[in-house]
Amino acid sequence: MIVAPIDARAHRILAIAAADGWCSVALGDHGAPPSDEVVREMPVDNFHSAVLLEMVDTVLRAADCPLATIGGVVFDGGPGGFTNLRIGCAVAQGLAFAAGVRVAAVPSLHTLAHHLAGIEPCDESLVLSDARMGEVYGASFRRVAGGVAAVRDGLGPLSMVQATAMIEQMPAGASFGGSGFDRHVALAEAARARGGRLTPGLRIHAQTMLRVADRLDRWVAAAEAAPLYVRDKVALDIDEQRNLHVADRR
Repeated sequence: MIVAPIDARAHRILAIAAADGWCSVALGDHGAPPSDEVVREMPVDNFHSAVLLEMVDTVLRAADCPLATIGGVVFDGGPGGFTNLRIGCAVAQGLAFAAGVRVAAVPSLHTLAHHLAGIEPCDESLVLSDARMGEVYGASFRRVAGGVAAVRDGLGPLSMVQATAMIEQMPAGASFGGSGFDRHVALAEAARARGGRLTPGLRIHAQTMLRVADRLDRWVAAAEAAPLYVRDKVALDIDEQRNLHVADRR
């Protein structure tokens, strides 16, 4: 299939986030204010495949926007849940093929940092996302005009020792957020010890992805769509699980 050289900046863009326990879908125009965006979000646990396409249809209908008229599809590239990442990517890829448009995978850590910058006034931030198995993904960012820029991007999976070292390298008063801090009390305590501003419950919003995608401008053909972070090992064996539980009790 030949993909038309559509300028995504001149058309409505569809964003899909499905890498965590929520589904989030947004439709917006380049440069339009957030108030003009059509958004649907809901907690779904692990039932993304059962509701995601219906949410996309609801958003497109609410905006009176046929799929054939969109300019591109943005999806959450990760890191995130092993299966959920692939569901989001597959849906984005299928929709992009049907519409004859390009796709963009947006790093979830970058999206979280962009959202965090809108909540906290700090110039520097650290986002840690839970990777399970006693590990996290992490990246640090600095505030720039119109958003954030990565200082150390896409690091991980990191051990608790490595993640703590990243926290200790952040300037006093930096902002911190992400499921890594929600899941691991020791990391949250380390952030507070730095005098940091810790935001609990930080999650990915599709409307934030629209702005990050516009800034990063990483559009590719639908056939090239793929999650950005895919770890080789996704589960612990019995002995590793036992050792992790012992470490958590210490």
